Amino acid sequence: MKKILIINNNYNKGYINNVVKPLIKLQEKRNTFHITIKSGSVEYSDYSKYDYVVFEGLSVGCIGQVEGQNKPEFIYYVDEWWQLPKSHPLHKKYNENNIHNKIKSIITSSDAIVTYGNDLLVEEIKKLNKNVIQIKRVDGYTNIKLDTKQPVFGVVPTENDLLNIKQLSKLDSLPNTFWKNVKIVLVGFTTISSVYNKVERCFIDVVNYNNIWVEYERIITNNYKICSEEYKEFLHKFLPNDKYKGDINIEPYKRIWKNEIDDDTIYYNILLKPLIKNKYNQLSYDIESDMAKNTIIDGKYVQVLNTIDYPKLNIEKNIKNNMLKMALECRQSVIFPAKKKINYRALKTLLEYLKK
Repeated sequence: MKKILIINNNYNKGYINNVVKPLIKLQEKRNTFHITIKSGSVEYSDYSKYDYVVFEGLSVGCIGQVEGQNKPEFIYYVDEWWQLPKSHPLHKKYNENNIHNKIKSIITSSDAIVTYGNDLLVEEIKKLNKNVIQIKRVDGYTNIKLDTKQPVFGVVPTENDLLNIKQLSKLDSLPNTFWKNVKIVLVGFTTISSVYNKVERCFIDVVNYNNIWVEYERIITNNYKICSEEYKEFLHKFLPNDKYKGDINIEPYKRIWKNEIDDDTIYYNILLKPLIKNKYNQLSYDIESDMAKNTIIDGKYVQVLNTIDYPKLNIEKNIKNNMLKMALECRQSVIFPAKKKINYRALKTLLEYLKK
């Protein structure tokens, strides 16, 4: 039986959902390996108890300090390019702490790299470490059957997507009649901001009613002009959706709170994913786009408006025409959940490595 240590500091959602949770589920089904999960720092002497150490970020420092015959194999998870562009809000912090070079050093010294990243990211990783385990989703998504009367656009940003989302400021160019026939949802809304504390070297969650998510909401609703006055007033109270006395479903916009989301749930049939065309966006793994492209509604895959995948699609200049075109291609009546099953086949390459 192989002993595997998984270091989980709960920062990387992709790492948790795509590696940690599936491995835990597999352990329940098979007796070929035993998993131990730890958070925070781990003493170097403890590594010798395991055959493999799976980790991400900077949760393991200098692998070279782990010596001896019982040294485990270190498997490092990477899902985005480590060189942030200057436009990225964490660029300054990365430079000050030399994080990109630390990540490159870990990639070079690890025994294997596991990634859900695209082929371009894999090529960048191979420049530092040839032993790359690329996990690709090939199936496992629910086939949904629904009416197709109203298209629902989904915007699913991270806390670092302001410049990307600003491209949607052209939404105000759409005619009012358009908003009577479509809905747009902002998925993952929260009033909790993660503030980096340099002294404690950790992230502290604080309530902030003027955070980046509120800014996203202002952009995609044209400063709430597409909402009714009653709903606009309700949104400014930042209450749960079930507290609204009217019918949210007739509004052209809906806020989907982060704490009401089920894991791997899709709430839209057109993913609106504006991305500035730079190398970071081209290399970064996009879980929402991947889920959308592999989810079938009424025999069709979820449509993806993505300026990286479709370079001819200029959202900033042509969003009025493009959105209308996409709305005609895929329609539905209400916001829907499309749940993903854990795809064990996608983990095949990682499992083969762990069992060798």
